[in-house]
Amino acid sequence: AFNLMNYRPDLLILDACYMQTSEVLTEIGTKASYIIGSEDRICTDGFPYSDLLTFWNDYATLEALCLEITQTYIASYRPGGSQYQQGINPQLSCSCLRTDKLDELLGELTNFTASWSDSAAAQYFADARNECIEFNDLDSDIDLKEFFSKLMLENIPDSLAVSTEIILEMIDAAFIAQEFYNYSGNVGTAAIWYPVNPQTFTDLIEFYDNLIFSETGWHLFLEKTFSFGPAL
Repeated sequence: AFNLMNYRPDLLILDACYMQTSEVLTEIGTKASYIIGSEDRICTDGFPYSDLLTFWNDYATLEALCLEITQTYIASYRPGGSQYQQGINPQLSCSCLRTDKLDELLGELTNFTASWSDSAAAQYFADARNECIEFNDLDSDIDLKEFFSKLMLENIPDSLAVSTEIILEMIDAAFIAQEFYNYSGNVGTAAIWYPVNPQTFTDLIEFYDNLIFSETGWHLFLEKTFSFGPAL
């Protein structure tokens, strides 16, 4: 049987719903050079492999191939696309992570949580969060880039603006392709867990704390969002 642990491909396509999240990517980021997936639902027909195989060996660079794949996925479900179905107008999101940039992004998120967790209940964080499109059945995931982009529009301290700008630059460096269709906001990078329901947080934090991503301290930032007191 194929064992991904013993093989590091150049490219990994996650052809399943809700896989392109900060948490999942941190778990598997060392397993491939580039990872393509969606932070939202994947349509039933999945990626358009017949389309992809027509140019699979015809690319100047691997990054160019990754960009083509993300664009082709979106295009295949739009009117005129190879997988378009009359009367169906899905929301589509797809991105490609360059995994050698992930550690820098995680490091800056760690700096962010260390500096701002004690202020996580501030209104400007809540307002930015509430402006974001929500993903998954619990509506507790939002797009990483959209959140920090919305945060930049708030009346925030200068030092937070500097940190936020750095994070946005690192997101752009890490996600070499960002494609989306039929959304009202600028999504399409990776989702991150940011529940607004405290019960959702308390129900799932024990499991979340076991993830590698929790090393960034993001769960502590969320905890302070609800003003829970000592770390769980």
